Amino acid sequence: MPEEGPLVVATFALPTEAEMARGLLESNGIEALLRDEGLVGVHPWLSNAIGGVKVVVLAEDAQRAREILGEDAGPASASTALELVDPVELDSSAADVLAARALNAAGIGLLVFPPVLHLWSAWLLLRVFNSSAPLSPSGCKRALLALTIDLLVFAAVAAIAFHVATNR
Repeated sequence: MPEEGPLVVATFALPTEAEMARGLLESNGIEALLRDEGLVGVHPWLSNAIGGVKVVVLAEDAQRAREILGEDAGPASASTALELVDPVELDSSAADVLAARALNAAGIGLLVFPPVLHLWSAWLLLRVFNSSAPLSPSGCKRALLALTIDLLVFAAVAAIAFHVATNR
């Protein structure tokens, strides 16, 4: 069992269940984050493929968090395995989280709903650049990559629309 870093203490099929578990943990003084809630919220059919929405806590709070979730959520909804998570997530500012979400939306948008998810990504980027929270170097790279992808998609959509309009 990992001894350091953030750990996944429970997984849930739906973001609402995971959000309730996070609220329960935070009401008991344990800081918790959710992973993959955006993807599962937008595409709930992918929940099983990516392992559901994960509740992440610091390693020193993991055992207590599992006990709290085990008492209230029952063994059917909480996972039993602890997984090591990228420690950058717990130290991220609000702007870093928004930049990561924007990049996820831009990347998924290339495959699923190009113009729609890129509009969402652009909205998230607008929130990143208007945020007073500090943006780390990795958050800045994510934001710039998301912006580049969004601009390329918007240019392609504009070129297609122009081509269709001029060939009528």
